[in-house]
Amino acid sequence: HNILILNSSEDEFAAIGDEFRDKSLFSNQLEGIRYIAEHYKDRKDFHFYLKIHPNLKDIPYRYHTALLKIFNNYDNFTVIPGNSPISTYSLIDHSNKVIVFNSTTGPEAAYWGKPVILLSYCYYSLLDICYTPANLEQLDEYILNQFLPPKDKLGTLKFAYSRLNNEFDELKYYKYDNIQVK
Repeated sequence: HNILILNSSEDEFAAIGDEFRDKSLFSNQLEGIRYIAEHYKDRKDFHFYLKIHPNLKDIPYRYHTALLKIFNNYDNFTVIPGNSPISTYSLIDHSNKVIVFNSTTGPEAAYWGKPVILLSYCYYSLLDICYTPANLEQLDEYILNQFLPPKDKLGTLKFAYSRLNNEFDELKYYKYDNIQVK
């Protein structure tokens, strides 16, 4: 059972703000990835592939460079560097599930018919295109369920439309807890 993990840069994750981070399952991506690697290290029927975001290929900070080495001791965990020529879309094609942290590739994988598990609250969380676990038990249910169906594609079409059409009136404003942001 192949599971692809797609990360974002940690500064992007931090920049989303406390109101989003507080609704996320993990306080940061590394914590989430470590949980998965450690929790499933003895599961030989699962293999996890962490594809590091291509924008991180030249980032010298430890939060990124540690990813390249920290998972070397896990037999069922492969880290693919950001500068790798391996196509993210090919990885999606060959994966049974995709786990994302605020990555725009999450909606793409959902559109392609993959079950996507979203581990951070983000601007497409409410589109019902990803499984968003409320706790670790639910995350484990989603990972272990080898027949987890993909979500409906309607939300992915809304997401694509919003990305392509900047004149769509509802996109100019985001309402969150009675605060309107333009």
